[in-house]
Amino acid sequence: MNLVESTLNWLAKDLPWKSMVAIFTLSIVLLFSAAHFGIEKQVQQYRIGVVITFIFSGTWVAAHICQLFRPYGSQMWRRYRSRKHLKHLTSEEMRYCKWFLDNAGKSLPHNPGNGAIASLVQNGILWKPESGWQNNELFEFNIQPWALKYLRKHTNYIANADKDLAQ
Repeated sequence: MNLVESTLNWLAKDLPWKSMVAIFTLSIVLLFSAAHFGIEKQVQQYRIGVVITFIFSGTWVAAHICQLFRPYGSQMWRRYRSRKHLKHLTSEEMRYCKWFLDNAGKSLPHNPGNGAIASLVQNGILWKPESGWQNNELFEFNIQPWALKYLRKHTNYIANADKDLAQ
């Protein structure tokens, strides 16, 4: 359990989100629109409580909204880091990426101990299925579909693969 979830559980004790949104909305109305409704004097004596409620419920609502978008944000961050790695491939990594392009994304049976393959897996460009390496078999490494499309668009990232091998 991460820090945000544990803090929310401790503070809100798993309060229903509809209730918290309603409390947050009510505290906004009481803080910023009391004069408009003619209840400014009544709200003034409870102002500190309304401010604390506004801060607590606003934090709770904002944290839950952030928690909803966290998977998308982390996926976008991983893909950004992977694309950045694709721009700075080593010659051996270029060779493997070129192999995937030449073979239309077909699986590559290979040893997981290879440094270039391990680097591509670690950077989220390749993935391997859970099964494999049984009875001295090799893993079937696959390229991520988005990475294959990206490399097709940006062939200049692997253009030097053959030249680097010749040297």
